[in-house]
Amino acid sequence: MKLAILDAATLGEGLDFSVLDRFGEVVRYENSTPDEVRARMADADILLINKIKINADNLAAAKHLKLICIFATGYDNVDIAACRAAGVAVCNVKGYSTHSVAQLTVLMALTLIEKLDAYTAAVTSGEYQNSGIANKLSPIYHELCGKTWGIVGAGAIGSQVARVAEAFGCRVLAYKRTPTDAFHCVPLDELLEKSDIVSLHTPLNDGTRGLIGARELARMKQDAILINVARGAVTDEAAVADAVLAGRLGGFACDVYSTEPFGDGHPFTRLVGRENVLLTPHMAWGALEARVRCLDEVVKNMDAFFGGEPRCRVDLEGGAMLNDDFITLTIAKQKNIALIAHDSKKAEMIDWCRQNREILSHHFLCGTGTTARMVTDATDLPVKGYNSGPLGGDQQIGAKIVEGRIDLVIFFSDPLTAQPHDPDVKALLRIAQVYDIPIANNRATADFILQSKLMNEEYEHTVINFSKNIQTRAKELK
Repeated sequence: MKLAILDAATLGEGLDFSVLDRFGEVVRYENSTPDEVRARMADADILLINKIKINADNLAAAKHLKLICIFATGYDNVDIAACRAAGVAVCNVKGYSTHSVAQLTVLMALTLIEKLDAYTAAVTSGEYQNSGIANKLSPIYHELCGKTWGIVGAGAIGSQVARVAEAFGCRVLAYKRTPTDAFHCVPLDELLEKSDIVSLHTPLNDGTRGLIGARELARMKQDAILINVARGAVTDEAAVADAVLAGRLGGFACDVYSTEPFGDGHPFTRLVGRENVLLTPHMAWGALEARVRCLDEVVKNMDAFFGGEPRCRVDLEGGAMLNDDFITLTIAKQKNIALIAHDSKKAEMIDWCRQNREILSHHFLCGTGTTARMVTDATDLPVKGYNSGPLGGDQQIGAKIVEGRIDLVIFFSDPLTAQPHDPDVKALLRIAQVYDIPIANNRATADFILQSKLMNEEYEHTVINFSKNIQTRAKELK
């Protein structure tokens, strides 16, 4: 079997492609022109690509092609309909770059709102050293706390940005074509009008192409910051450039472009070097850890394909990657952990958290109000507090499980004392079971979970396809 990597240069340094050798002969090309693509895929059984465009024309030249593996979540560079017609499977990779992209998004926001380039330049140029003044506070910069951050496309990356933004004290608004209770979802126009920062995280498709144009930009606050880490064509790039140059945006940051790399004729050439503009070379996704995960996921996709499993198959009808009845969810390496303890168990919870502080410090923690406050006071671990358990905190955490924002529950419960909120406790435990969330009800179980190798790994688990279940129930009850 022959595997062809057509644009290895876009995947960067530090990857060990020898993990592909067990599948067959691996031919690696650093980059490929359109003519070279056609020739190089002619005798390939498996195609591995990142940004290379695959269409009906070059598919026609592929005599043995069975599978295309994309080193990316987005697959707008591949003609899925043509692949489906040619009987070629296509797999993408989800979730590998969530933290990497979110990291750059927040960095861009901080750099622009902090006017960081101007301040570092003052030191680099010697202006500060020669000023005779202990501090420099010009130009004026602002805090993130109290600002409204609009998330356009609240998927995995948008959700992670939202969590970080909330940690900075931002109010988060979200725009999703299918609103959910997980966020304060509002119409796009309202989001644009109210937000101090707008970041774009939506995939590129017919519905999102040109989503942010002159009309939408005109609705934004004059001092608002726009960040695009989605796809270049999600915006009208000429309109964005015009808005920046006219002073209708406070700042603009972008990592993606309709043409990559962009050349002299691109609208953003007019923005290069401006103090309120950050342009980066499509690198948000590419932290080494993210690229290693991506390669690992590609290998898993290949194993699944040859094992007859439809893992990450985007060529199936409707882009479905999973079977009808169940979906596969991924618990990330960094876990969202809920800490709960009945009154008689709070001291034990604090002691347990103190003993496991190093491990817990690498994860996101939340808890019912009193427990959260006591753990934070005793250990300095940051624990987001909800209401006290008897005042609805258990139900709040149950709701976060449904929203996919809690991965693990540590609940030190008292088996010998009746609780006034016992119905809430039972409801929480039941919903955790429904969503296949690990639960520890005592110290021993919590120790076993925390010491598991899975605490430092991604973990895939299968749950009921609730969307399909709802549709089925609705039909049955008509």
